[in-house]
Amino acid sequence: DSVKITISKNLISNFFVGIQTRADAANIRNNIIRSQICIQMVGKKADIVNNTFIVQSGLVGVQFIMGSGTLRNNCFAGYPPSGTYITSIQVPPTATVERTYNNRWGFNHVSEIPISSTEISVDPIFINLSKSNFHLMSSSPCINAGNSLPEYNDKDGTRNDIGAYGGPDPLPEYMTFALATELSLKGRTGFPG
Repeated sequence: DSVKITISKNLISNFFVGIQTRADAANIRNNIIRSQICIQMVGKKADIVNNTFIVQSGLVGVQFIMGSGTLRNNCFAGYPPSGTYITSIQVPPTATVERTYNNRWGFNHVSEIPISSTEISVDPIFINLSKSNFHLMSSSPCINAGNSLPEYNDKDGTRNDIGAYGGPDPLPEYMTFALATELSLKGRTGFPG
């Protein structure tokens, strides 16, 4: 039996690895992940769409250990932006990953994969990075910069905004790290409940 999972509309922060999946098929959409490694893909296939990745402390946004996948309409921001030990996407030679309409900003390590013809590398202009408000300002170059196919349009019918608050089923506007409370899992082997 194959294992298929969907992970959507989450705020994940301050873990070494935000999401690690070993699923046969993972659909990861409209999350904000602030970690040293935002997603580690060990499974067979991942569709990673409209997420915001804040990569901290010099590691990687999305790391494919194996498998294949699609990275579309995601906003990668290295923090601090001038870090030299961080890379947005890490893919081994055995993996096949389609990368389209992503913003990959703040990554300048020699192992950084070149920007594709549909990707951009610009400051996303978050409302307040220091206060973890990752909504896009109205002047952001990520607004209306995602995939132009109607199936990816924003809820209001306009072209897709890159990041977690874009796309047809976005992260709700009220979901910010200011709203989230801290959950300590020290000494735990699984999630409560």
